[in-house]
Amino acid sequence: MYLNKYEELILNGEYGYIKAKALKALVKMGEALGANKLIRISHAHISGISYTTIGEVGLELLRELALEKVCVNTTCNPAGFDLTHWRRLGVPEEYYKKQIEIINLLRKMGVKTTLSCTPYLTENISKGDHISWAESNAVLYANSITGAMTNREGGLSALLAALVGRTPNYGLHLQENRKPTVIVSIEINNIEVDEPSILSAIGYSLGLKVGYGIPYIVNSKILTNLELIKYFMAGIGTTSALGMIIISHISPDERNIKQSDLKGLDRISLGMDDIIEVYECFNEVSIDKCDVIYLGCPHLSLDELLYILKFISSVKIPNNIKVWLTTSRNVVNKIVKLGYNVIELWRKGILILCDMCPIVAPLEKLKVKNIITDSAKAAYYLRKMHKAKVTLMSRHNILKLLKNIC
Repeated sequence: MYLNKYEELILNGEYGYIKAKALKALVKMGEALGANKLIRISHAHISGISYTTIGEVGLELLRELALEKVCVNTTCNPAGFDLTHWRRLGVPEEYYKKQIEIINLLRKMGVKTTLSCTPYLTENISKGDHISWAESNAVLYANSITGAMTNREGGLSALLAALVGRTPNYGLHLQENRKPTVIVSIEINNIEVDEPSILSAIGYSLGLKVGYGIPYIVNSKILTNLELIKYFMAGIGTTSALGMIIISHISPDERNIKQSDLKGLDRISLGMDDIIEVYECFNEVSIDKCDVIYLGCPHLSLDELLYILKFISSVKIPNNIKVWLTTSRNVVNKIVKLGYNVIELWRKGILILCDMCPIVAPLEKLKVKNIITDSAKAAYYLRKMHKAKVTLMSRHNILKLLKNIC
């Protein structure tokens, strides 16, 4: 692999042992994947920062890497609990200490601890920017909607890239690799285009059918809400290795497609039966057996949260159920300024949670076993990682159900 003089100096230890170690790892990874050089990145986003996922081994590595600072703007994924309300959630103190150490180490490195899985809502990322992101829904959104360029990184490779401001030049960083490999038609009419559970179920099904490559969606009537399209991306990322899709009339990369690029490509279609199949796959919990109703995978935007609160903020949730609404701290600060009292909502059983993702939370310690959600991604990982019983339900029906049972 070609290295410029600056990169050679890093590799030779002129900028310290940690940066040399980071660059060496990236060079080895790049050579294995056929990269001819490293490229500069403008932003990094790190996943896997919960103590639930990295444990003692990951924490020990982070202690070593924290001797250096990142050299590009860097954000990170959610942690295992709300940093303000961890005691109210029932998080054990020992777990709290481990998680806080992780966050403090990231801060020491210069990472902006946004603790959110939706960096595309807050960061200034533009078409053509080379970035290194490690959250599947964010990677898909960046490549497919923004037109930025990132591979689907792991948490560690994104952190190493942040330390040296470089990533290997392969995969989706190369324009020739951002071409369609299969043509997809979504044959669904008369459904709610602003329903997260439907969007996530379609994405989940598409990921199962395609798996690898770059789908070109030529019929995108139900993919018009760019605020909620994140649920579609999250569903795709759950069941596939896809890092990019091209959506007709939406994706910036569509303008680079030539007619010859489409010649001979396989065609697949998705229909209502595919959506129903996903709902049937996650149908284990009835409302009377439910511990938590969870909305916010990926994190809720301000408009989403305000919409949900409009329906349920005056409702007293039954004592046996808690409503978890996960979002970024930035959004929570905004709703507080708009007059919402977060503590009062908690007393009603409506828990507005920031900094965290239940998928990487210590759910067993929180005694959460039965969950209803509007996210296929959440349903899949809550079952897989925590052995929870889950039901995928539309947000519309969840809000209607809450009003009727209270």
